[in-house]
Amino acid sequence: MTPPGERALNPILRGAAVLIAHAAAGPAIGGALLFGCAYSVLMLLGVYPSTETDGTGTPAAFNVARLATSAVAMGYAFGGPQAVMTGMWAAHAAFRKGTYSRRGAMIAAVVATALWIALLYSPASPLAEGNAGDENKIANGAKIALFLTPLSMVSALVVRWLCVRLGILAERPARTNQD
Repeated sequence: MTPPGERALNPILRGAAVLIAHAAAGPAIGGALLFGCAYSVLMLLGVYPSTETDGTGTPAAFNVARLATSAVAMGYAFGGPQAVMTGMWAAHAAFRKGTYSRRGAMIAAVVATALWIALLYSPASPLAEGNAGDENKIANGAKIALFLTPLSMVSALVVRWLCVRLGILAERPARTNQD
């Protein structure tokens, strides 16, 4: 029985909606987080990208908007695969149970990020010269993983929260007579 105020969704539709939410919103959230963090650090270091002119007379607000848009686009380029992998796990969990936990979302994001970085820095990937044992390739992969993992975790939590607020997911699994 569905609790009052909670919509009953077909499990297949629920899973599809969760996957779409992760794929669509996850990278944008990660890009916005990246922009907020990077812009704040730059300002603390005394670099004000919004006031720097490019010689075209572009107002400072447009410079900030352009930087934010670029960060969100980078979120899709660099975080899209992790968001889809996290969304696939979340969709499966939502299909089976009607929801998934915050801890599950964070673990799925960590595993998806680790898998994506491992794939990018594997011997089959032409990102860097040398083989997978090359110390620079491994060090670069580790640095990128350390940078992307917190962004992925927060993005997964925000997408889960959005899905709960939109009525796609239940906050907690429904109780059955067997509980």
